[in-house]
Amino acid sequence: MSEQALFLGVNWYAAWRELRKPWQQAHRWPLVMALTPAAPVRLLQADGRESVWSVDAQGATRKQADNGRTRFAALELPEDMLLRRRITLPALNDEATRQAIELEVRSSSPFAAEDLRWGYRLAGATATGGRPVEVVLASHRQISARLMANAERLRMQSGQPEIWARADAHGHIVLSGYGEHQRAQWSGRVRCLAYALLAVIAALAGAIAITPSLQLRLRANEAANAYAAVLARTAPLTQEREALVRAAEQIQVLNTLVQGRADTVEVLDLLTRVLADDTSVRTLQIQGLKVNIEGQTGNAAELMQLLGRQPGFKDVVAPTAATRPFGATKDNFKIEFMLEPRQIADAAPSAAEAASAPAPASAASAPASTPKATTP
Repeated sequence: MSEQALFLGVNWYAAWRELRKPWQQAHRWPLVMALTPAAPVRLLQADGRESVWSVDAQGATRKQADNGRTRFAALELPEDMLLRRRITLPALNDEATRQAIELEVRSSSPFAAEDLRWGYRLAGATATGGRPVEVVLASHRQISARLMANAERLRMQSGQPEIWARADAHGHIVLSGYGEHQRAQWSGRVRCLAYALLAVIAALAGAIAITPSLQLRLRANEAANAYAAVLARTAPLTQEREALVRAAEQIQVLNTLVQGRADTVEVLDLLTRVLADDTSVRTLQIQGLKVNIEGQTGNAAELMQLLGRQPGFKDVVAPTAATRPFGATKDNFKIEFMLEPRQIADAAPSAAEAASAPAPASAASAPASTPKATTP
């Protein structure tokens, strides 16, 4: 990406550089440092002894017990090969601190630029906010001669050795430009492995968390599939059941219609048997179970009482009063009543017996006239 890459008035190269800076120091975050184990280094001391030191992610060294297993080696320079300088810097970020130290080292170094090797260690901030820095300078030619002199001791160690300088009784300063990059690469691989293990643990934890939900989902799907299969198998039976229900509903409707209507022939036969011979019906109207009759009779009151006692007839009323014209011998009547179809069939024999009984003395000998029946 070009340093002059502008788009929409924004220098995206500078923006990317600023966004990248915090992540470049991610290896120094406490959580990330906790995932990076300290690397064991076998130190060949300047006095001829050997010891094992651990180096953490910040480069700090700490002596540890020698268990015989070390991956890296370092050679300690004697004090007469070192130049020390102590400076105090303001509070800066890591990159700015290194640049300031490098500038100070190059300006005060007695060695040529290609022969200069140096390292530094930061101390804690002072009360005034500055940070003391201890800088160590050495000659690359002298270091190479020291390596050649200790070749026999370094033969048993694998890889390129690091170059250390004693800082105090509890730590060292690592000079750059030798085998420290191998240790940094190993720490990076171990850190990536720790990241991968954390990702696996997070994935397993997520799988464990969603397993019950997935099981419920699978069971719901199985139940839905089983229900669909049952519906497919029972579809013919369901159709037959629906047809049976429709037929039953039609039968019920027919029964309702039949029960709500009376047989006109039976009603005519029953009225013929019940009415006396002196009664004539001019109009017979049947609407469902309601019957209206109009005609003439010798005694309208007795006719209503007779109809009221007849099984199959109920709610016998006269919507208008019976009248007898001047000089007439019979009453004009209009009577309404309701039918009970279930009792009409039982009432037919009774009516027949009543018709066969001798007529009362007051009854006329003339037969009843044939009524005019109307059925809506």
